[in-house]
Amino acid sequence: MADGQKTPEKKGTEKPNDTPLSQSGSTEQRPSSGNVDGIRKSVATLDPQSQARADMMAELEKRVIEAFEIFDHGANKTVDVREVGTILRSLGCVPSEAEIQEIIVSVEDQESPGSVHLDRFLGHVVNIISEYKMQPASAEELLKAFQTLDLDGTGYITKDAMAALMKEGPEPFTDEELEEMMGAAIEPGTDHINYELYINQIMV
Repeated sequence: MADGQKTPEKKGTEKPNDTPLSQSGSTEQRPSSGNVDGIRKSVATLDPQSQARADMMAELEKRVIEAFEIFDHGANKTVDVREVGTILRSLGCVPSEAEIQEIIVSVEDQESPGSVHLDRFLGHVVNIISEYKMQPASAEELLKAFQTLDLDGTGYITKDAMAALMKEGPEPFTDEELEEMMGAAIEPGTDHINYELYINQIMV
């Protein structure tokens, strides 16, 4: 070996840190998925917008149930499929015949063809309305519409005038739908509709 030449020193091989991150004293342990879900739910309840939406959905469900029950003549949470369009219109929606048929296909009871159960109807219709696919009119909008027809300002519309109106337009009521609606709208013992009472009945 030449003078002045130094022998290179052997460096020891560094041992990698094999300690898992979850077991390292310097690393915080991640919360379980269950804890994360719990946190998310807790935060959601503190979010005013989330709470407002929950309130809105609860109110919408209440309206759909009450509209359904008006036509549930057997009080068994079941209606005839032919009443689906009438129920939707009583909510202030204006569905086309094609839209009504699509809903019937989705909600008709397969074990009892020709009938619709509340549980299936409720979830489907609430979902449609909440996604803005079919918006119901508000009580104020319905009142203004009736007042436009009530030229004398009596607070009433006759059965014949209402029937003629419902038979007009691109999506007229069928005879069965009209009969169902009149049964709920006309005051007993009269031939007229107190539209403020009717609006209150379907919008409560």
